[in-house]
Amino acid sequence: SLTKMKMDATSSSSASSASTKLLEATYEGHCDWVNDVAVMDGSVLISCSNDRTVRIWDALWNPKEDGVDEQEVPVNGKNIESGRSGHLRTLRGHGDYVMALATASRARMFASAGLGGQLMMWDLETTKPIFSSTANVSSSGSIDGGSSASHSASSIYCVDCTSDGKVLA
Repeated sequence: SLTKMKMDATSSSSASSASTKLLEATYEGHCDWVNDVAVMDGSVLISCSNDRTVRIWDALWNPKEDGVDEQEVPVNGKNIESGRSGHLRTLRGHGDYVMALATASRARMFASAGLGGQLMMWDLETTKPIFSSTANVSSSGSIDGGSSASHSASSIYCVDCTSDGKVLA
């Protein structure tokens, strides 16, 4: 079965206890657990999953404006009737579960990281990897990008970067 990401946003004012729904959309396409999501510039949604992929979505996609009937059955991230789902691209390159994402909005790049210590930086416009590295953690806890027999690969569960993409942590 397909994994769904349901995005809901609600707002409530102090003058009223009632909540107003601002946005609701369901993004379907991953075939395993979704581990992280990131929003870039309010218009792009990025997700990563145990299915070893990173997916890019149109964060402003509105199924009701697209004429999508909520009862229609999606297949492979596409709606059978409309051919639309908000899904823009599927990126492959990770050899194991992808656990974390970080965006560098000013540079229009994002990072993905996961099990096995794999870290990738992607160009949002071309959707091509800028670099890929396997981080190795030594017994002292320091990280290097090299591959040494004295180091064992470790998994990465979180990642962050500056908006210009020059610092990745």
